[in-house]
This record gives sequence, C-alpha cells and structure tokens, in this order.
Amino acid sequence: MSTTLPAGALALAAIVAAVPAAAATSYHLVDLGPSSQALDINRKGEIAGSSPDGPAGLWTHGEWRVKNDTKKGSLALAIDDKGDMVGNEWHKGRIVHLMYYPRGFKDYEIPLPGGANYGWSINPPEIGMSPDGMQVAGTFMDPGSRQHHCFLWHPGDAVATDIGLPAGGFSRCAAWDVNDAGEIVGQLWGTDTIFAAFVYKDGEFRIVGPQGWSGGELRAVNKKGHAVGDNGSPWFWNGHHLETIPKNGDLEMDYPTALNERDEVVGWGSSEVMLYANGVLIDVVPLIDDRTHWEFQYGGGATGINEKGEISGWTYYDDGSGTESPRGYLLVPND
Repeated sequence: MSTTLPAGALALAAIVAAVPAAAATSYHLVDLGPSSQALDINRKGEIAGSSPDGPAGLWTHGEWRVKNDTKKGSLALAIDDKGDMVGNEWHKGRIVHLMYYPRGFKDYEIPLPGGANYGWSINPPEIGMSPDGMQVAGTFMDPGSRQHHCFLWHPGDAVATDIGLPAGGFSRCAAWDVNDAGEIVGQLWGTDTIFAAFVYKDGEFRIVGPQGWSGGELRAVNKKGHAVGDNGSPWFWNGHHLETIPKNGDLEMDYPTALNERDEVVGWGSSEVMLYANGVLIDVVPLIDDRTHWEFQYGGGATGINEKGEISGWTYYDDGSGTESPRGYLLVPND
C-alpha cells in the first residue's frame, strides 16, 4: 500500500540523489554449520541462535556453545555485548517459556508478571535485549485476560513489569527490541485500531506512523533511539519522524530487520541480504566472495549487524546432494 511521504522522507530522498554511490566492500562468509540459525549478533561478532545440534546456542571463537535444552526445543533470540542471551524454550504443547541465558551461569526462566509461566515467542522473536544487558523487553500472554502484553525486565529482578497498554482501544502489545535507555519498540493491535507501531519511553507509549490496516511495526532500536520497521514500506525512525528508506534503481528493501549504532540498516526485499548505509541501498549477495552452495534466493535473510559491519543471518544451503537445509552465516567485511 502506498503512502504519502512525510517531509523528512522527501529530504532524505533528496540527499540520496545528491550522494554518489558508495564503493561497496566485499564480504567473507563464515559457515556456522548445518541446520544452524544466526538470529542476532553483538559488538564482538558473537552470535545467538540455534546450534547444529538443535538447541539454543552461543557462537563464539568459531564454535557453538550449546545451552541446556530441558524441553522440546529452544532458540536464543537476542544477545548483549557480554554474550548473555535471551530466548525461548517450548515443549510438546507448544507452550513457550521465555528464557535468560547468562554467560557462564545457569539458565533460568524469565519471571513474568501476574504469575504467568509462559510467553508467546517462537518466530518471529517478540523479545529483545539491550547491548549492555540491563534491559529485556518481550511479549507474554496474561493468564487472566489471555491478552498479549509487553513487559520490561532487568536481569536479577524478581518479576518483570507489565508496561500496560495505551488508551485508544488497543488490546495487544508485541515488543520486539529495547535499548540501553529502556526504550521499547514494537507493535500494538486493537479491534478498532488494528495495527500501530510504537515507541515506549519513560513510562509512556508513543504511536509512530499511521494506525489501521496501514499501521506497521518497529523491529529494532539502537542506542540513539533510532529504529527501523515497516508498514509494507521500509521505515527509519530518527527519534522525531519517520522516513521511508528509498529505492536504488530496481533495488527495494521491504523488511528492515536490524540496525547498528551508525544507523546502518540490514533487511531483505528484492534481495535476501540488503544493506542501507550512507544514504545508499545495496544488494550484499553479489559482494559475498565465497557463496558456492548458498542459495540466497528465498527464505531466511539478514538478522543483525554490529558496529564493525558484520552481518548475521541464515538461508538455505545445498551441499550438492540436491537437498537444501537452513544454515546460519556470518558475513565479515574484507576491508
């Protein structure tokens, strides 16, 4: 659905038109192993995801460290700069337990508000963690109302805080990410309001962009309070207004998934791995110098980017047998 571009987006487009195409770097691909997934990356290049053995894992120093999988399955969904992670575990009934995976210590379930012992977060990952590890935001199902609420939790606290819902008929909150300042981004829903993206800061919700069927969501936020998301068109939130990430010829980013502190954005659209940096949108896939057997055509995509420009993600891999399976990767800039 097309929308009228705000003034900020027009200004952004004018800047892009004036900036010559940046000299794109090339990338070296690091294979994270068969049936793995890379779902987030920290400043050190460590990755949270699922290991080749299946359970949640931390990829560091070239190998996976598998977390305890006491139930049927698990995923590590977000990671801080120390290597602590959050994620989920589920068992036969598909009831999801939101988990905290502190590095070097025993894993434990995040204590949810109202005595809830389950959350709702398998895929997409409706849980996020700040780079300093002091803030965790996510989504849980209130055991009384059976509605989805958002929570904010500081590791070590006895119970997470239900941040409630804003006025205006909203009945569902989904939290995607949080930064060091405790700013939460995500999506609200209501029978009358339908969809709306939000920023939660200092105890208050701020609706970002339109409400209704054209309402969208914000998926990731950085330390500056800048965020990315979409409503069918890719959004960049600069803390004051929304800007639409512009096309570059035939290239178009449909779904931004992450950004770093330099406001470099990764996502997918007309290519499975796209980067928006310095006002230029580029297709990363042709820049990968060792992509034999990697499909990069459907499914998967980029999931994270750190300050060094390293990109995490997963896609499908064919070892030559004709059978494709999901596989995690790390893209490391060559210069």
